[in-house]
Amino acid sequence: MGDDAVPALEPAFDDVELFVGTARSVLGALEDRLRTVRPEEDVAPGIRSIPSPGHTPGHISVGVESDGKQLLLAGDAIVNTHASFEHPEWEFLGDLERERAGSTRRRLLDRAVADEMLILGFHFPFPGLGYALEYGDAYRWHPAGWTVLS
Repeated sequence: MGDDAVPALEPAFDDVELFVGTARSVLGALEDRLRTVRPEEDVAPGIRSIPSPGHTPGHISVGVESDGKQLLLAGDAIVNTHASFEHPEWEFLGDLERERAGSTRRRLLDRAVADEMLILGFHFPFPGLGYALEYGDAYRWHPAGWTVLS
């Protein structure tokens, strides 16, 4: 991986150089076993990459579809079931492109609501799976398997 693989960024935290260097080292060691996935690419039947830039350059989420049902594997694009849903535009320390990350969160949540997608987030509380419900001009997290009370 060349130095041009990661654009110059304003550091979001003190050790950004250590983070980027470590990522380059690990990915470089695995390069012969990795395949680049393009935005909106069908990776396998029923599995599609969904661009979700902002947290890190090139960040993708993954959409999985089977029997008419959909799952959004959000990765680090949506990091908190309270703040990210109620204020998707709020910046997070780990987002390297903060403004872009906020617009990405809103776009992913809009899509999840419109397509009734189950969402899996890496940092979500148990059970880690749930849905985005519209709530005014924002969203509310609804854990999978829980009943919605009026």
